[in-house]
Amino acid sequence: MSQFYKKKKMSELSSSEWEQICDGCGLCCLEKLIDDETGKIYFTRVACKYFDIDSCRCLVYGERSEKNEDCMDLSLYNINEIENILPESCSYLYFFRYGRLPSWHYLESEDKNLVHKKGISAKKIAVSGENIHPDDLEFFII
Repeated sequence: MSQFYKKKKMSELSSSEWEQICDGCGLCCLEKLIDDETGKIYFTRVACKYFDIDSCRCLVYGERSEKNEDCMDLSLYNINEIENILPESCSYLYFFRYGRLPSWHYLESEDKNLVHKKGISAKKIAVSGENIHPDDLEFFII
């Protein structure tokens, strides 16, 4: 397995390498609520309607920004602007802050399911947002 991530800074990654930094946790695909008074962000267990809970993958990844206007299009150019809405366990955030990947990341561990086994994913906590009204999101805060 290539260890490009040990030899490059984030700004030097190709688009293919950038995509590999994703650990597949799916936590960024959970709906968030922002407290208007404090600015605090609350993660919920409610998944975007395009998120496949079983695979922890977006069903419309290539068109996600067009299909869901609230979808964050994370890139190496905007990570510093949206780091506050990413989960602390996010591999992109970890790489951005520390210049390396966490030990449980599949490029380090060679186990794509380790993120799920360690409970650092949406796999066992997410619920489909398809029939949940936006006003009810507060009942699903993690």
